[in-house]
Amino acid sequence: MGEFLEADGETAAEAAFQTDAAGVGLAMDRARARRGGKGDEATDRFLAAQEALIAKQGHHLDAQFRILGLDHWSKRLRLALQALTILAATLALSAVGWMAVGAAHADGVVIKAFAVAPDLARRGVTGEVVASQLLDKLTDITDQAQSSVASGKFGAGWGQNISIQIPETGVSLGEVDRWLREKLGHERNLSGEIVQNPDGTVTLSTRLGAKALPPQTGAPADLSQLIARAAETLYRRESPMTYVQYLVHVPGRTDESIEVLSEMTDSRDPVMRAFGYGGLGNQAGSRGDRAAAVRNYQAADAENSGLSWPVANLASTVQGLGHLEEGLRLRRRALALTPRDPAFTPEAARQETLGAEAGIAGILHDNATVLAKALVQSQGEHLGSATSRASVNLTVASVRAQAHDGLRAEADATSFVPRYPLDAKVQAQTLASIALARGDWAGYLTRADAAEKTPPVSPVGFSGLTNRAGALARIGRQAQAEAAIGPTPLDCQPCIVGRGTVAEAAGRRAEADHWFAEASRMAPSTPNGPLNWGRALLDRGDAARAAVQFREALRRSPRAEEALEGLGEALLMQGDAAGAADQFAAADKLTPRWGRTHLKWGEALAKQGKRDEARAQFTAAAGLDLTAAERAELAAQKT
Repeated sequence: MGEFLEADGETAAEAAFQTDAAGVGLAMDRARARRGGKGDEATDRFLAAQEALIAKQGHHLDAQFRILGLDHWSKRLRLALQALTILAATLALSAVGWMAVGAAHADGVVIKAFAVAPDLARRGVTGEVVASQLLDKLTDITDQAQSSVASGKFGAGWGQNISIQIPETGVSLGEVDRWLREKLGHERNLSGEIVQNPDGTVTLSTRLGAKALPPQTGAPADLSQLIARAAETLYRRESPMTYVQYLVHVPGRTDESIEVLSEMTDSRDPVMRAFGYGGLGNQAGSRGDRAAAVRNYQAADAENSGLSWPVANLASTVQGLGHLEEGLRLRRRALALTPRDPAFTPEAARQETLGAEAGIAGILHDNATVLAKALVQSQGEHLGSATSRASVNLTVASVRAQAHDGLRAEADATSFVPRYPLDAKVQAQTLASIALARGDWAGYLTRADAAEKTPPVSPVGFSGLTNRAGALARIGRQAQAEAAIGPTPLDCQPCIVGRGTVAEAAGRRAEADHWFAEASRMAPSTPNGPLNWGRALLDRGDAARAAVQFREALRRSPRAEEALEGLGEALLMQGDAAGAADQFAAADKLTPRWGRTHLKWGEALAKQGKRDEARAQFTAAAGLDLTAAERAELAAQKT
């Protein structure tokens, strides 16, 4: 009956009770009928007793139903509490598991509160204060090092993985996490103490794990300096790559930087050795010792460490020596290494890739690609720290001039306001390069002189001597041009081109052809030799031979817009106006802001009788950068 009640609830119980009462009543009626309708006193008493019993049972059942209802909700509550307990236990285990995973990957340095002499502690120099000051200095070293290069696995120090550990009382999640990190992680504890010496000085002793650092002793007032020296000593020993990048920002410590770099070349780690040799190459280059720079960069490359930047720096150095073919090979090698370079973050690798691609395009005279890469690179997060971020616009201005947008380049470079001394040097050099690209030979010489006098003063390189010689020759100062090109070496390809340019200006055509042919042979993968030879032949009026050289330049570099434009002029001189127009159109797709292209394109269209199209090209040329000679030619056009 209990199961029945539990199954159907109070409604079923009431129905059962009513059924029992109906049965008793029916029995009573039948008994009375057998007696002729008269009742039996005993039977009546029995029935009255039964009615009373039934009433009591009904009351009892009502109470039992209320108890059953409470028991039902009690069981539900108990199940809910058990579920919450299980959930809480699961969350706690998950939290501990998560902490264990994080602890297993924990790395870096944990600074514990230092033990401090009582007298110092009473003056507020507590162990926590010392630990905080040490943390500040370590973080400062990291930040300055990272501002030099966006490093990946190497050279970034501990970054944000430096923390202070303050002792706690009792047991907390923090203590559990710390215990897990000690047991499962790779963090190292930095601890130490400060003691007072009998002579009144204090000694700061520090140790990383079980390895003690050299103690620092000085006056109590110099404690901050002692802490700074301890931080530098720690970085020098534990992360020398970070330390040398930090020293870049500390004046007067070049010798120390060279000493650390030399120590790195004795490391067992090939990456460390490569980094050391590469850094020594940078130091030699900054002193103007290109031979030493090349030796060190080559030593870094020989380590096969995967570092790309020493190879890229080697490429720049040999290119500065005029070895264009070797520079092109090395730039391509650096480009292949960059994506897997362990020294770069993904963003830094992206920026370095853009720089490498621009460098390759520059050697190939693909100025449109150089400009496109420079514009993307200028928007990146990692731009290095040789000058201010704002001065990156000067690089873009210089590249614009190479891509024949001289008016925009001049405006951008002139409006630049230097923020640092080195910015002024870069601005002066940029203005000189823009004048050179625009064919303003006298202006170039004036600006080049100003750039050379702007500090920091450094010796003029081979490219500077070659450019000066070419500019002097073109304005008729032949003796000075000969004097400028004379000291340049015969293994410098641009210098050989410069010798050809000087000879051509003097009318020594056979000699000029010899130098241009030699330049083409020295760098068979670059268009520099045939491109300059073609221009010299074009100026002579030898269009057929000029076309041969321009086609050879295009074979080496199909996107060399100067070769496309030159071939167009050669064809125009030979009477092939339609072919010339095709070449000018191809050049215009690469460098649409080149005024000379539109000028010559208009001439080609005019010779085909397409006067409206020619007029449109002349109008476009009038609004672009043109030399004085080109403007005179434009004015002479009859359309």
